[in-house]
Amino acid sequence: MYKWESCPLAIWNEIADVISLHLGLVYGVNFVPKVLSA
Repeated sequence: MYKWESCPLAIWNEIADVISLHLGLVYGVNFVPKVLSA
């Protein structure tokens, strides 16, 4: 179990990594076909 009080920054970094990875996949999937079809 996470210790929210002791390391909130580490948890926020984990959340930010997941969000950025998800956005990267979404933009990548949407961007690549446009480049290939152009």
